Amino acid sequence: TFRALQGRYGGFLGATFRFLEPGVGGLAGRTSELVSELLFRGLGALYFVAFVAVLKQFRPLLGERGLLPVPDYVARTEFWGSPSLFYWRYSDRLLMAVAGLGLALSALIVTGVPLHSFILSMGIWLTLWALYLSVVNVGQRFYGFGWESMLLEAGFFAAFLDDFLDFFAA
Repeated sequence: TFRALQGRYGGFLGATFRFLEPGVGGLAGRTSELVSELLFRGLGALYFVAFVAVLKQFRPLLGERGLLPVPDYVARTEFWGSPSLFYWRYSDRLLMAVAGLGLALSALIVTGVPLHSFILSMGIWLTLWALYLSVVNVGQRFYGFGWESMLLEAGFFAAFLDDFLDFFAA
């Protein structure tokens, strides 16, 4: 039990066990809140890394003068086959704006700004999802790996998960 562990270990470890003890304070009653924050902030950090990769790698690989240019790809495929805002218009500057907005929104998630407003949080997650989906869907060979799909799925579910976790925490 926690009491036995507190008696056996003094100092920092004993204080840690007191902090974790149910009903005493510390994390008691806040574990779901802590897990939810770690989940959302961690996922926001993954989106941040993904958009940094877009900034560094997309233009040489898929930009206007890249190995597999996006304008050529969107000219020969249909929108409904791989929806992306780049079907409307593609330029390297627009790509940089999309990546910059993705970085800014994911940084907001990591800092925890929108975690206390469900509507704001949902809007940010859905925007991140739509921006990264736009990049992945025109990414051709370079964005066809499993982790991009998993990140998109997790980001989409995160938009609705915040309210779901709050419902069960109450």
